[in-house]
Amino acid sequence: MNRQTLCRIAIGLGVTNYLVYAASTVIAGGDVLHGHVAQGHFFAASGNGFVEVSRTMFEFCRWHAYSLLVTFPLVLWGGFHLSPEPHEPDAFALSQGD
Repeated sequence: MNRQTLCRIAIGLGVTNYLVYAASTVIAGGDVLHGHVAQGHFFAASGNGFVEVSRTMFEFCRWHAYSLLVTFPLVLWGGFHLSPEPHEPDAFALSQGD
């Protein structure tokens, strides 16, 4: 595999992971990282307060949010290495006054 393929895979994984995170946050009704647990009930923070969610949804969203700490840097790495390399102007172009 060449570098461009690896970069595209890294970007694809990171973007897909973020989209799954965004969809799960919408399905849960709020952000569990800013939510809380009280007396065995799990709450996701929403714009109007808190929404109760299942323990399974709470744990899935929480760990999925932590996975973004790995995949987001992959997107940055892939994008950085896919960007075009700066090049020096040709000596001929400089002699022509361009």
